[in-house]
Amino acid sequence: MKNKNNILENRLSVKSFIAILLCICPMIAHGASPKKTPPNGLNLLRKVLVNDSMVPYEGRQMVELSSGRHTEATITQEIHPRYNYDYIRYVMPARVANRVIINEGNLHWEYDPKLHLAIRHFSEREKPAPSQIAYILHLIKLNYFLKVHPRPVNVVGRACWILEIDPKLKDRYRRVWWVDGANGFVLRRDIYNTSGEMISSSSYTSIRYHPKVKMALFHFTPPQGTRVITKAPLKLLHNFHETVKTAPKWAHIPQVLGDGFVFQSAQYVEVKKLRSLHLQYFDGICTLSVIQVPGKFNLQSRKHDVIPVSVNGRRGVLVEKSGYRILSWYGFDCTISMVGEITLHSMLTMAHKIF
Repeated sequence: MKNKNNILENRLSVKSFIAILLCICPMIAHGASPKKTPPNGLNLLRKVLVNDSMVPYEGRQMVELSSGRHTEATITQEIHPRYNYDYIRYVMPARVANRVIINEGNLHWEYDPKLHLAIRHFSEREKPAPSQIAYILHLIKLNYFLKVHPRPVNVVGRACWILEIDPKLKDRYRRVWWVDGANGFVLRRDIYNTSGEMISSSSYTSIRYHPKVKMALFHFTPPQGTRVITKAPLKLLHNFHETVKTAPKWAHIPQVLGDGFVFQSAQYVEVKKLRSLHLQYFDGICTLSVIQVPGKFNLQSRKHDVIPVSVNGRRGVLVEKSGYRILSWYGFDCTISMVGEITLHSMLTMAHKIF
């Protein structure tokens, strides 16, 4: 009996050991090991930038925007089989449900079945070169503190690193990203204003990588009876000297705005039926737009939150909308608007120095 009992005990011990291993192994496989070493913040961002729009996936995303006590959520179902191919269908709120956005290479469609309206335009979007990624990381290092949490967390079944992106100048927004450790896909992004309040949160509530997709889904044909508007393609200029060389006389194009913001791109757009210039500046993370329209236009607004300001003795106004500040004023030969997430003080300082 003693030998039988020993054999039984040994069998039970082996079974218990196997059971413990089966419990532990999935934890190790999903990156939950306490010995997991967190990546360097800059290296994690490099992984995000290199793999941006390169990871095939299908998922559902929820975006929540907060404005005071009011919060609005938007839910989309998304399919992204490869670079420059997207199928995005709006689920909620009800007023935008079933709208779709389709990217088929450089062809871009927006379709609203309720309005029986489709908008078509062509856009050029190229993969960033290694030198561009290195430049962006250089700007981020100059303008932000990066911190990666010591242990990964689970987000929709994926082991993610939490990356805090804190601006060195407290005049712009702070960001927190949840980054998939395996492929650099950002599964959640939170944005906090200068008062520390979360004003935006976008997160994937479900995700599936490398889905099997029929490419016919991206060959959009407007249903019969749909009004189709075709917009002229907008050329994006990335070379600063080329932009200055081809600019009209009324335009003013600084290469640097100050406080870490440098020239990123330019394109000509139509504002009030006039050919206008849209300049974009960035600090590696945050973008700031400067729109210049030839002539002078009424700066009054029906909104009650308009603040009158002065820019180098010229009249201007400030409007705040959805977390963005819009500073508009009269230049010498044009009306200038600066749009971004930075504080009024920083906007006015840039405007006084540059314009």
